[in-house]
Amino acid sequence: RKMPLRRPPTLDLAVRGAALQITLTDIVYEDPALLDDDSDDEDDDEEQKDPLLALETIVVSIIVRRVGKSRRLRAEISAEVTGLTLCYATYDARFRDTNLKRFRGEAEEEFDEDEPPPSTKPRSLVYRGVHFRNLAVRLVARSPFGARHLGTIQLRDETADLEKNFKSRIQTFAWIQGLAVRAVANVGFDVMDAAFSGAASAVT
Repeated sequence: RKMPLRRPPTLDLAVRGAALQITLTDIVYEDPALLDDDSDDEDDDEEQKDPLLALETIVVSIIVRRVGKSRRLRAEISAEVTGLTLCYATYDARFRDTNLKRFRGEAEEEFDEDEPPPSTKPRSLVYRGVHFRNLAVRLVARSPFGARHLGTIQLRDETADLEKNFKSRIQTFAWIQGLAVRAVANVGFDVMDAAFSGAASAVT
C-alpha cells in the first residue's frame, strides 16, 4: 500500500560548495486508515483528519568525491529532516489496532523485499546518516464515538543510518513504528484507558 500525498511538495535545487542540495518542503502524507473509513459523518473532529506523516523540510545533500588517487568517482548522500510529526492513532486502549497496523495490513509478505546479494565491486554510491530535528508524535484515540487528541510527545533529535533504516519499505516502516512505541511508553496505558472511557461516556 502507498501513502497518498495531500498535495505536491515544494522542490528546490541549489549548489552549496561541492554539494548539490535537493530541498523538499511541506510533505504531508494522508492516513490510509482514514481514507478506508466508510463513515459519511462530515462533523468528524479535526483529530480524525490528521495526516499520518508530516515533514516540514527534507534537505538531501549529494557530494561527488574522487576515491583515493584513482579516477573513480563516488557519490555520498546524506539528509537532514526538520519538523517530522507522526500521527499515531489507536482504535483500542492497548494499541492492538492502530493506524500503522491498518496501513501495513495483515499480510506482512506484502512488505517483504528480496535483499540483493552483497557485491564485491567498489561502491559508487554511499549513503551517510540522516539527521532528524524536532521529532514529534501526535497521539490520537479513535473510536466509533469520535477522536480525542491525547497529546503530542516531543522526542529528542537523533541521527539514523540512511541505508540501514530507509533502504526498503519494511525498514522505513520499522523505524516509524519505533517512534510510535517510544511515544506510547512516555504516556502509558492509563491515559489510553481514560481517553476511551471519556469518549464512551460522552455519548451515553
